[in-house]
Amino acid sequence: MPPSPRKPASRPAPDAPPASGLNKSEPPAVSSKFDLKLALAIAWLLLFSVLFFSFDLPNSSPKTNRSTLLQHVPSLLLDAVDPPPPIRPERNADPREQLAYRQELLRYQHNGWKYFPQRLPPIAWGTLLFLAAWSLGRLVFRSLSWSPLITPSEKNYLAILSGISLLSLFVLLFGLFGLMHRPLWLGILTGLILTEAFLSLRKPPALAPLTISLRNSWWKFLPFLPFALCFLFGSLLPEMDFDAREYHLGGPKEWFQLGRIVFLPHDVYTSFPFLAEMFILLGMIVTGDWYWGILPGK
Repeated sequence: MPPSPRKPASRPAPDAPPASGLNKSEPPAVSSKFDLKLALAIAWLLLFSVLFFSFDLPNSSPKTNRSTLLQHVPSLLLDAVDPPPPIRPERNADPREQLAYRQELLRYQHNGWKYFPQRLPPIAWGTLLFLAAWSLGRLVFRSLSWSPLITPSEKNYLAILSGISLLSLFVLLFGLFGLMHRPLWLGILTGLILTEAFLSLRKPPALAPLTISLRNSWWKFLPFLPFALCFLFGSLLPEMDFDAREYHLGGPKEWFQLGRIVFLPHDVYTSFPFLAEMFILLGMIVTGDWYWGILPGK
């Protein structure tokens, strides 16, 4: 007797959902459970903001509340980017008012974005210091072996922090021994950058994870961009604060002129040289001038 024909195996419909637990690539279901930690974090930020803007500005005369200043932030930022010309007083105005107007007009005519190219050399020197600090931090972490759980963004962030701290420490140690020669430090900074570049190019990182990470998180950096630009442009302005001129800038100037870091009995502030002052001093060393070296260090 001939064998009976086989019955074809039943196949599920194309639009039928696969059986639970059989599809390994199926993403896990998103839990709709209330996130208590996130809610507490948002509540804390809101509470801090309310308390912060309820106090007056310190050392403000007359007393100015932060909430009042917050209302004028848009106009203040626009005036900082495009300063308006001073208002001309009436012909019969007080002579002191007319003198103040002429002084303000003179300052207005000698300021503006047309003078920004003068700041390009300090920006270039500051970029050299920044890249050297970043390279130093990267080299240190290379010797310690990165953890596989650290993302590329976290690596760079930690490298910048550790590199800045270590570089300032090296400036302090070298300065105590009088090793503040410009060719020496130009060679050290350039060597750090070239060594890190060589190691990075020899084994370039995978671009796919980095590209995906930047594509998914670039918007997170937008809120910080205005603050970063304010810090950058503010660091290119002359210092007017007494503490900054006497301590942060005055001490490094004297060390640079002496050629080594020593105790300055007439300036008690310099009894504890630390991170900021060392970069001011390093900026003076690499530029070979205490006046123009202040801006790259800042």
